[in-house]
Order: sequence, then C-alpha cells, then structure tokens
Amino acid sequence: MDIEKIEDKNSANIKLKKLLSSTDASPTQTITLLTKIALNHFSLGDLNSAISTIKAAEAMAIENKLLQAKAEATKLVGVFNYYKGDFPQALFAYQQSLEFYLTTNELVKQAHLYNNIGLVQINTGDTRGALTSYQLADAIYQEHGSRLDKIDIRFNISGLYITLKRFDKAIQILPQIISDRTEIDDKAGLALAYSDLGLAYKSAGQFELAEKNTLKALAYYESKNEGYHIASQHNNLSALYNETGRVDKAIEFGKSCVQLSEEFDHQIALGNCYYELAMGYFYKGDYAQSLVFTDLSNYIAVSSQYKALLNGNLALYALLKAAQDKPREAIDTYQLFQHEKDKDANQALNEELAIFESKQLVHQVKQLQQAKELQLLQSSQDELTRNFIIVAFLLMLGVVFFFYRRKKELITKSLLATQVRERTFELEQTTKQLQQANKIKSQFLANMSHEIRTPLTAVLGQSEAIINGEVEPVDLGQEIKVIQSNSQHLLQIVNDILDISKIEADKLELDVSAHDISELCVGLTNMFTEQAKKKNLAFKVNNNLPMPCAVNIDYLRLNQILINLCSNSIKFTQQGEIIVDISLANNNLVFTVSDTGIGMNKQQLSKVFDSFVQGDNSINRRFGGTGLGLFLSGQLASMMNGEISVQSAFKKGSTFTFTLPYSPADMAFIRQATRSALTSVNTKLKGKILLAEDHADNRKLITRLLSHLGLDVVTAENGVQAIEQYFIHQPELILLDIQMPEMDGIEALNKLRQQGCEVPILALTANALAHEIREYLQQGFDGHLKKPIERNVFISTISHYFSTNINALEFESTFNEVDISDLVAAFKTDLSKDKMSLVKYHQEHDIKQFLHLVHRLAGAAAMFGFQKVSDIAVELESEIVANNTARIDALLTQIIVEIEQVA
Repeated sequence: MDIEKIEDKNSANIKLKKLLSSTDASPTQTITLLTKIALNHFSLGDLNSAISTIKAAEAMAIENKLLQAKAEATKLVGVFNYYKGDFPQALFAYQQSLEFYLTTNELVKQAHLYNNIGLVQINTGDTRGALTSYQLADAIYQEHGSRLDKIDIRFNISGLYITLKRFDKAIQILPQIISDRTEIDDKAGLALAYSDLGLAYKSAGQFELAEKNTLKALAYYESKNEGYHIASQHNNLSALYNETGRVDKAIEFGKSCVQLSEEFDHQIALGNCYYELAMGYFYKGDYAQSLVFTDLSNYIAVSSQYKALLNGNLALYALLKAAQDKPREAIDTYQLFQHEKDKDANQALNEELAIFESKQLVHQVKQLQQAKELQLLQSSQDELTRNFIIVAFLLMLGVVFFFYRRKKELITKSLLATQVRERTFELEQTTKQLQQANKIKSQFLANMSHEIRTPLTAVLGQSEAIINGEVEPVDLGQEIKVIQSNSQHLLQIVNDILDISKIEADKLELDVSAHDISELCVGLTNMFTEQAKKKNLAFKVNNNLPMPCAVNIDYLRLNQILINLCSNSIKFTQQGEIIVDISLANNNLVFTVSDTGIGMNKQQLSKVFDSFVQGDNSINRRFGGTGLGLFLSGQLASMMNGEISVQSAFKKGSTFTFTLPYSPADMAFIRQATRSALTSVNTKLKGKILLAEDHADNRKLITRLLSHLGLDVVTAENGVQAIEQYFIHQPELILLDIQMPEMDGIEALNKLRQQGCEVPILALTANALAHEIREYLQQGFDGHLKKPIERNVFISTISHYFSTNINALEFESTFNEVDISDLVAAFKTDLSKDKMSLVKYHQEHDIKQFLHLVHRLAGAAAMFGFQKVSDIAVELESEIVANNTARIDALLTQIIVEIEQVA
C-alpha cells in the first residue's frame, strides 16, 4: 500500500481514515486499518488516541470472533498503556493476550508476552514475578528465538539487575549488549542500552561515564525528534545533576522534561521529573516548592502503582518534615536507610538470581562428570584411587566451605535483622510525626475554611445586593462599610498566614524607627472602645509612661501584637472589662492586657501559643478564630527580643503581659518624620514611561491614566516604533502590548535586550491565564499588567518601578475621577468602523486580519466598560482558532448586533 511509504504520520492517518470510511472493508481489513492508525498515533506520541483506536479494533475482533486478531490488538493495548505509565492496565492486557497464545504453538509470541509482562512487573515492584517471566521467555528464546530476541532478554535482565541495585552485574552485561547491537545495526536498541548503562554508572557512583552514556542516548533521540524518549533522558540527566550537586542544571532539565512529558503523555517520565524537581528545590532549601512537586509526583506514582517512585516520594515527604535545618545530612540519612531497606527486601531475590545463574553451571558440571566417568573407565586402578582421594579432598573442602558460609550468613542475617528493627522504629517515629502534623494541618484548614468563608460570604452578599439594586441609596454608605469591615477582617487573616510563613522561612524583617507611644494608646482606644460597647464591656488604656515617651520600635509589629491581645480579650469576654496598662519597669516597656473573660485551665495554658491551636475545638465553634493570633504574637515578640506571658483562672479571666526592652528615642526626630509624611500625601510619580499599544483608543486611555499618576508618557503603535522611541527618550519603564503588527511584544523585548536595554519591561496583555503569564516571565519580561486595567493593581505595579513615594490609597480613590468621556465617545465611533471591517474580513476569508481585529476588540471593549462586546469577542476568537465555521457565523451576528446597540 502506498500509504505505508508516507513518512508524515498525520498525513498517513488522514488517508487511512478516508480509506476506512470510503470502502466496504471486511472486518479483517478494518482491523488492519485501525491497527495502522493506532501505531501512527503511537509514533506521534498521542497515546490516548492510540489506545482508543486499538480498542475499537479489539472490539471488532471480539464481535466477529477473530481470536488471534483480538489477541494481537489486546497486546497493543498493553504496549500503549505501558508507555502511558498505566501499568495495571498494561499487565491485564498482556495476560489476556498470553492466555490465547498459550493455546497455540506460537512459542516466540508467548516469549514476547512473558518479556513484556516482566517489564511491567519491574515497574510495579514485583521483581520476583519479573524474574520468573524472564526465565520463561529466556527458555523459549534460547531454542526458538532470533539473535535480536536473545539480545533483548539479556538487556531486560540487565534492567532487573539495576532495579535490584546489582549495578556491577549490569555494567558487566551492558557493554556486550552494546557490542552485539552495533553488529546488527540496531540503533534504537543501542540508544536504550546507552541509557541503561548511564543509569547503572550513576548508581555505581561513576558520574562522568554516566553523563557520557546518557548524552549518547539523548543525541540519538534528538536526531530522530522522538520527544517521548527525549523526556526520559532529560529526566536521567536531571537525576544525575541532582546527585552530583549541580542543582540548577538539574532543575533546568527537570522543567524541560516536564514540558516534553506533558506534550507526549509520558506519565512515568513526568512522575520522575516532578520527583527530581522536588529534590532540586529541596537542595536549594525551597521546601514549599519541593512539596508541590512531590505531591504531583506522588499522584502519578499512586495512579500507576509505580513502586519505586512511591517509595522515593514517601522518603522525601519524611525529609521535608525532618530536614528543615540540614537538608543534605537528612537526605544522606534517608539514602542509607533506603539502601539497607532494599538490601534486606531483595536478599531472597538475589538468592533466586544465584539459583537462576547456577542452573547453567550445574548443567556444565554434569557434562564434565560424564566425561570424567569415561576417563575413569579407561584408566588404571591407581588412577581411580588417586581420583577418589582428590574428590574426597574436594568434598571435604566443600563441606568446610559450606559450614563457613552458613555461619557467615547467619551472622549477616542477625545483623540485618537488628538494623531493620532500628530503621523500622525510626520510620514509625517519623510516621507518627507526619500523622500528627497532618492532623494539625487538617484542623487548621477546617478553621481557615470557616474563618475565610464567613467574611467572604458577607462581602459577596452585600456586593450582590448593591449590584441587584436591593439597597436603598440612603443605606448605600452603611452597606459599603460592612463590605469594608469584612474585607479588612479577611485581609488580617491572610496577613497573619503570610507573616507566619515569612517567620518560618526567616524572611520577616523588623522596621525599627522612632515613635511616640502615646499615639499607640490613642489608636487602641479608638479601635476597641466601640467594639467593647457593643458587648456592654468597658475598655480602658492606662498610659503610665512619662509624657511624651519616644522609643525606637517596629511600630507596626508592636501594634499588631497589642491588637491581637486586645481582640482576643474582647472576643472571649462576655461581661466586665478589658484594661490595658502600659508602664516602665527594669528598663523594659511592659504592656499588660487584663480581662474578665472565660479564662483557661492548665491544659489550655500549656498550648495557648502553639500554631493553629485554641484552648479546645469548642472555642472555635463558639467564638471563631484561626488559632494564629497568639502564635504569631509570640513569634513577633521573640524577634523583638521581648516575651509574652499569661496568667489565667478558668471562668475568671486572663492577663497577658508583653515585656519589651526600652530603647528611648529623640522626640524631635518623630515630629520631623511626621511633617515629612504629611507632605508626601500629595506627591505624584516622577519619570518617563514608554507605552507600546497598537489599539489607538486603548493607547489614549492608558496614556491618560499614566499622566494622571504624574508620569511623562511616550507612545508607540508597534514593536518597531517602541525600539526607536526607547533609544530617543530613554524611559525608566516600558509597557509592551504582546500582539502588535509589524513586530509583536515578545520580539521587541528580545531585540531591546540584545541591544543593551536594561530597564524593566512589563507585558501588557489581555492573555492573563496562569500559564500565559508564566510563559511571558520565562521569555524575560519583568512582570505583567492585565487588560482591562485593574486600577489598584495598575497603581501599585507602576509605582513599584519609580523611587518617589506616593499615597496609593489617595491615588486609587481619585483614579475614578479621571474624565474619559471623550475617549469613550471616540471608541464608540471606532466600533462602527470595526463592525464593517469584521464583515469585510469574514467575507474575504482574511483569517489573519479577522482574528487580529477580534482580539483587539476583546481587550479594548472591556477597557471602556462594554463587557458584553468583550465577552462575545473572546468567545469568537476561540472559535476562529478552532475553525468552527457554524459557531463563528452565529457569534459574528451577535457581536454586530451588540455593537449596533452600543454605538
């Protein structure tokens, strides 16, 4: 068939499918065509399509009772699932196919299936089963197999040696396999052998030889553009570089491996790549990122029952908990444990291998004995006597050696049993710690869920009521205050979590400066007096310090601690009063917060400063709260060289005492700082910014917003102009639209960097999905801004790149006052022109211009408040890319109608 000569598998499949639908093929012919299509999908790395197609062939064979055709199709189901990493499905398919061939005389096909079953069993940890399968296959190949079959079974047995940590045996076998495959010009098999030899050398500690052989395998697969196998070699290199301490290279190859594995659905490589990325980030001390990749790896290992990866992930989970301070020592300890565990678990299997290897030696001994018997018959009585003496002597030596070896084995087993008990105890202790940590985490997540949902529900409920017109204008201010109050509560929860994360990562820094303590007293009084009144409580602040009292302190963190203490007192007090006393004692500032609340017993007092913990679970149900406040306060106090203590009586109240070293400051300095802060409120940004945006209306709108911030704005319509304007005006910041005519934003970025531009460059785009943003940052952008403009994000992002301090809240509140009515009118006029252009491009089948205009509308309409036009344009853009003609026509009609209503 001419189709078989077509090298492009996609083109071949199109012709095969056309042939399949246009001919009245017999069941046998249909199965043949479906099999060819499935194999082409497999060659392209599209494993899901390959599996669904071959299952259709399998179903047709079953329907027409074509048993051999069914067995062949089932075998391919196993092959495709094996490469996909679904080992249970692969094993089930191989066993079904084998059941048929066991009823036939096709011994070599039986051996092929035993060989395939052995490969699956190695990956699922059933090494004993794999050994049995290889023995069955080898027995058939030795008598009936081709030279390639015999090479393949030896190659798979070398893989079993690698699995059993017998790297010396694998290194002995693989060079001969490479020599044999070179002789028969088996280049694909040669690449596999180089890959396994690289693994064996790596595990044996010969890292240069490991890298050399792995790169040989990679070079072959790259020459063939086999992405599936390239992913495997990138994984092997990532593991090698992790083990040799080249962590950055390990992460680089790990990321490329993930990309290739996802593209070609190589689940086993993907799981291993996630594991190596987890190891790389572990070595770098980024434990949060390491945990993310370990979770991803473990998900794949569990779904595919990949035993080796499951064990590796279990150990890494333990290390992530245990190795917070010395990650390298922890990983070394884990590797020692794993080595001993593997040696113990595989001792019986090594004995099996020894028996397997000795069978051939026994056969040879029998042949030698037969030859010796012939010689004995022909020799003299003296020769017989001499031989008898020699044999007796050898037997005696054998007996002595047997007893010596037996004694040594008993000693070794006893030593191993002791080591296993010790390691098992260590693992049990680690497991208990992990279970306790998981229990605490689960409790915390439950608390968080409640605490975050409560204010969020209020925010959403009040917002929807305002949007739906259910709130009277006169009550609007009050409703907005409710939203603000709950938003601030939600923000406080998030800030507490972030502060704890920073403290644990040792990244929280104190900002110490001069402050007047009397300001803090006024702030506490204003904040909590009204709250206390609502519960019929008295709230008092007694300032016993000399007036004025200036101290050097991190005012924000001091205030944060006192707010936590006062909030808790009000929360847990139903009647009576809360009193805050501030005084000096022994050159220390002493803050005492006393209440007449529910108090605590001894057990509750012992854990009140633990993370995520309250007195008991009923407290959370009755009073709410995350259990973070006191833990965070204790950590902050420690950072400030202070201490928080507590005295409490159950149902009588509690007294928290916060002691802090007293560091007096100059009061004049505080007054000067206050004047400077007041003058900065009206300060605007100063500097020059370059904006590249192809849509004229968008360009005018963003220019006006930037000018409102005080910036000098230089504009460009495309990437070419942006490069020219940069060298003319030398701006401090550049905003680049991604999709522009003549030269897009990414190309402009690359050319600017090549020509020495070092100023920050932000991507300005409507494509703001997570993976798109990640791609822009990988391309070299310093950040991104989303279209339509989110004004609070826009202000904070732009101001970050200019040194002048601005009051972000003031800008945000006045930003909405920018008059853009003339720009909206101009946009409506342009919409009418765009409507005619849409119809024109569609009728002329000018897909490029049509798609470009729809993309521009999607971003610009939202910028000017015409959200429905934008939504239709986004959907239309997606359908144009998918070439869905019927849907394109319908959406074009919708957007034209909507534009006519707007314009």
